[in-house]
Amino acid sequence: MMNDIFGSVIAIVAILSAIALPIGLGVYFALRTANYKHNERMEMIKQGLIPPSDDKEIPNRLKTLKNATLLIGLGLGVGIGIVIVKSFNLNEDEGFWAIAPTVLLFLGISHLIYFFMSKKYNETEED
Repeated sequence: MMNDIFGSVIAIVAILSAIALPIGLGVYFALRTANYKHNERMEMIKQGLIPPSDDKEIPNRLKTLKNATLLIGLGLGVGIGIVIVKSFNLNEDEGFWAIAPTVLLFLGISHLIYFFMSKKYNETEED
């Protein structure tokens, strides 16, 4: 009976340590950083300085395009690799050597697609 209670306490502490502790520390440091920035801005205003603007930059659309093409290539590579493994009834070791090259192939193809799309995007932006 005592071992069951002790085991469940250990499980609860482990779950809290794995989930609640990182979230709590993240919130603590986010609030601390925000407070520090606020105090810094107030000191600059007291000294008669104009604090820098907190305007966010416009997100880079090419970075999003690159991430999208790479994830599509990764998904296609894994998917087609699994289809190859299932269709040829390959074992685990042979399956790795079927999936890995297809993933690399489709990642390479997705890089090429991104290159040509970004090249086209840059040419239209220059005009």
